[in-house]
Amino acid sequence: PSSYEFVDMTLQLTSLRDDSVKRVVQNTVAVACSSDRNVAGGAKASVSTLDKDMFPITNLTDNDRKTVFGATSTNKQPEIVLDFGADKHINCLFLNENFEYYEKGITKYEIFYSQDGENWTFEKSGSITDLKSNLIFFNIICARYLKFKITECEPTEVYINELEAYLFTDKETLVRMDVDAVKL
Repeated sequence: PSSYEFVDMTLQLTSLRDDSVKRVVQNTVAVACSSDRNVAGGAKASVSTLDKDMFPITNLTDNDRKTVFGATSTNKQPEIVLDFGADKHINCLFLNENFEYYEKGITKYEIFYSQDGENWTFEKSGSITDLKSNLIFFNIICARYLKFKITECEPTEVYINELEAYLFTDKETLVRMDVDAVKL
């Protein structure tokens, strides 16, 4: 991560038998803060449709909003899979579509995640109705792979400048996520 924040926390260890407090530990924890960083930047991307020659899939995660990924939606529901290379915590996608080629674009989607790229867990489905809905929030997930399935698109081609992934959260949520790293 590019930055860390120090957070003071108190942990109470209780007995499973009688709920009595067995130990109280106070600690300062360095918490990774990645809200400002696109974790999909540089991720390996693949798609279930063929790339157009002039719009390669590598443009999808190159951190350059001027480049475009384009594909023909031959199966009517293309799936874009991002491989982050390691587990990443995320809870937000930004779909930066390129409307130079069409007016309506992607209108419905589903989001899945996986640790191995084979067994997928459904996270969310939704509709894109305006530019605000291109910012997609969901529960915090920790995954190596993310699948963005386009379930409805007009016309049958997809043009995207970037598919970005972020973790937007507060300090307390970050501490809950990193609590397993605390040595008692």
